[in-house]
Amino acid sequence: MGPRDGLQNEPTNVPTAVKIDLIERLADAGLPAVEATAFVSPKWVPQMADHAQVMAGVRRNPGVAYPVLVPNMKGFEAARAAGAEEIAVFGAASETFSRKNINCSIAESLERFAPAVAAARAQGMRVRGYISCVAGCPYEGHVKPRAVATVAAKLYEMGCYEISLGDTIGVGTPGKIRRMIEAVAAKVPVEKLAGHYHDTYGQALTNIYASLELGVKTFDSSVAGLGGCPYAKGATGNVATEDVIYMLDGLEIETGVDLMKILRTGQFICSELGREPSSKVARAMAARLNA
Repeated sequence: MGPRDGLQNEPTNVPTAVKIDLIERLADAGLPAVEATAFVSPKWVPQMADHAQVMAGVRRNPGVAYPVLVPNMKGFEAARAAGAEEIAVFGAASETFSRKNINCSIAESLERFAPAVAAARAQGMRVRGYISCVAGCPYEGHVKPRAVATVAAKLYEMGCYEISLGDTIGVGTPGKIRRMIEAVAAKVPVEKLAGHYHDTYGQALTNIYASLELGVKTFDSSVAGLGGCPYAKGATGNVATEDVIYMLDGLEIETGVDLMKILRTGQFICSELGREPSSKVARAMAARLNA
């Protein structure tokens, strides 16, 4: 998620060449999917205005997916023209967040997605679905698991091959996440679910562990823990890729990802952004990396 979710709210412009380098480094480290960019309005997300240039410039590794985010049919058409082979659509489990984030109700958002999903599938493209605020909303507070399950079921029925469950503001705890997944898994096969946990309260890794216990095997992450939510003051980025790989390695779960390459990629992008990585593993291993 680093090149898209991680960079989309950066206050200063990140050069296209840096984005392309970041994507290629992540793919070379062994990650099976790298979300490259978003085909959204430059007015609302200026950091993603170079989406076509990014897609044109990226060297694509065989076997690696490079999905792009699209909000509607217009976004899909632009993504397709730029050579995208997989798209993602994004909804929310909170009505207020949906209106603040994409300026429409949940029902209206699903209506916007449907033509894009159908068009993508007709052309043999895979479509992933995201749901924001699965554990809590900055405006409404607690979000009921059944609300998440309802949106997930509609996205799955629409044709999304996988539903990513996003704890956008990072308020989830293992118990809360477990109850949410159980509700969603009653309507969508658990093997079709993914976890997308932000680390605002330091709960992301424990939430991943709880999700693993329920059979979820796919997790979104952001190199160096980059990112945040512009609609939730204090919310941090997606869980750091470095921390997730370190934990999975410790559990002897084979990921195919080279931790040292991920760490160096985190150093690279943080140097470009003029900041320190949020990853605890990166900080702990900094001396080793710099030796």
